[in-house]
Amino acid sequence: MDIKQLKYFVVSSEMNSFSAAAKVLYTTQSNVSKAIMALENELGSALFVREARGIVLTQYGKKVYQYASKVLDDMEVLENISKYSRQSRLHISTNPSSWFAARFCEFYNLHYDQDHHFHIRNSSTTEILRRIHDGNDEIGFVYVFEHDHEHFRYLLKKNHLVFTKLANVQGMLHIGQKNDDQQNEEMLHDLRYIQMYQDEFTGHEWLLANGEKIDCDAKNIAVITNSDYIMEKMLSDSPLANISGHYSSTGQNDGMKGDYPLSGHQVVYGVVCRDQEQLSPLALEFIQYIQSCFEKDT
Repeated sequence: MDIKQLKYFVVSSEMNSFSAAAKVLYTTQSNVSKAIMALENELGSALFVREARGIVLTQYGKKVYQYASKVLDDMEVLENISKYSRQSRLHISTNPSSWFAARFCEFYNLHYDQDHHFHIRNSSTTEILRRIHDGNDEIGFVYVFEHDHEHFRYLLKKNHLVFTKLANVQGMLHIGQKNDDQQNEEMLHDLRYIQMYQDEFTGHEWLLANGEKIDCDAKNIAVITNSDYIMEKMLSDSPLANISGHYSSTGQNDGMKGDYPLSGHQVVYGVVCRDQEQLSPLALEFIQYIQSCFEKDT
């Protein structure tokens, strides 16, 4: 039994056809059929029922499919883990953050002449923890809200992860450029919002400086996107607002008009990695750079 046989078997199962699987696998139907037959001989049982309109998994085949799929997933994880031994490659996941994007760009430009390769993915906190645990990413940057601390610590322990706090951060309300210039703080609770998918800042009771509550939940979120470009375009060309994190104590945000510091929830920002696993030199250097940016901001 080899990995190729398992891959041919899994793809055939999902396509319900040897000929369709052959096209996906860039091989011939004959090769797929031979691989499946060899696998059935090794396992001592039929995996498919051959019918005129295609193939159907047997009950035994369904059980084998579950395990074979997991084996292939684990092989992908092992391949990703092996990449971390290479100093020039870094896989990062992060909650959506324009501040983080700007700092990463600065870091990359500082190291442009070095042969570094990066993979960066925006994800929810739950997805980030899963990706770090599974070995898809080496480090992840997340927001943690005060009332989520216990559950967050539980997930860290369950997944054998550790969290390092980098800073306490403040929620910021960013007003779209097309909003009324005369809008005052008393009117801000009627805003409609554009937020990132599975956004960590939605569903919380934020407060303005004057004590007014800001509602940012399902009923007044007009647009949900995972695109930074759409987010920036809508804030530039529409009256929609956005609530997200900001790390600077000055409350300024790259020239965007109408920014309001928010309170009501303590928010901690930090980095997640696997417990008792040595980070690559590139990961350590990047974390240190992010930490230094916090120190300059404060």
